[in-house]
Amino acid sequence: MMIPLTDITDQPLLPPMQSWYHVTTSRQLKKGQITTATICNKEVVVYRTESGNVRAIDPHCPHLGAHFGHGGKIKGENIECPFHAWTFNDEGKLIDVPYSDTTPTSTRACLTQWHVREKHGLILVWFHPKGLEPSFEPDLPQDLIEGNWSKHTENTYQIEGYVQELVENLIDVGHFPKIHQYDKLPEVKEASVKDHIFRAHIHTVANRLRFFEIETSFIAEFVGCGFSAARVRIGKHWQLLVIAGSTPKRTGEVHTTFTIRYLKTGNWFHDMISRYLTRFFEDDFLNDVNIWANKTYVENPLLSKDDGPIHKVRKWAKNLEQSDRQQAA
Repeated sequence: MMIPLTDITDQPLLPPMQSWYHVTTSRQLKKGQITTATICNKEVVVYRTESGNVRAIDPHCPHLGAHFGHGGKIKGENIECPFHAWTFNDEGKLIDVPYSDTTPTSTRACLTQWHVREKHGLILVWFHPKGLEPSFEPDLPQDLIEGNWSKHTENTYQIEGYVQELVENLIDVGHFPKIHQYDKLPEVKEASVKDHIFRAHIHTVANRLRFFEIETSFIAEFVGCGFSAARVRIGKHWQLLVIAGSTPKRTGEVHTTFTIRYLKTGNWFHDMISRYLTRFFEDDFLNDVNIWANKTYVENPLLSKDDGPIHKVRKWAKNLEQSDRQQAA
């Protein structure tokens, strides 16, 4: 779902930071398909071979610069350039020049590959502003993801802002009464940092569904700013798993994909309510998206003591950005 953005030219410039960023979904990238994504103003071509492996490469052929994402073809495990049909294997090595009996063998006769992972229905690639190797893996904690989950729904949104703001949004408890119609301010039970991980737990007993008072808790873990899981417990019977990938495409523009699953109980009535809750949360998130479409990033916000630990998120994100520079030094 795309909501028009306001003019982003006045957005402050925050430096890109290392993370695993979402480029497409497993459902969208079928065998033999090629797609192009943008991460921090850099294009990356992502494709799936006929055996199902996913690869990510720089977009242009080292021969004469054709773009693999515009007319390239998958041939088995290989990718073929749309201009001269030069063919590269799944390790990026040039293996065929169809009109010549020789194949260049220099170090330039290969494609630059990006690190890629396929996790929980999302395809992620590693981005480092200096091109360094991954410093962590996009692994989600078992206590959040274990369970007998339904098939997931998925929705993609275009928002104005920065990826760290999606982390802030969870612990920004002050917006829950106005935007999400909570009648009580949620309590932040945990907001902890360990290296590249930010973990949060918020809890409330509120008239969440506008029918009756119900206990709701969110436990979320962000693995870098680009990949996260949140387990939502609603009353005694219902649980949702929200796995999200967020990608800074250009300055002040983020694409985020949310997948939602519900915990299957074996009780048809409870599962019916879970399906309703899934749709409810999808619709409810649009209230945030509509705000983001017209807001701006405030570098030094004026905060109330009850806003939640927003500065803790910003310090964590700043440390991720600073570790980028230290690794590159």
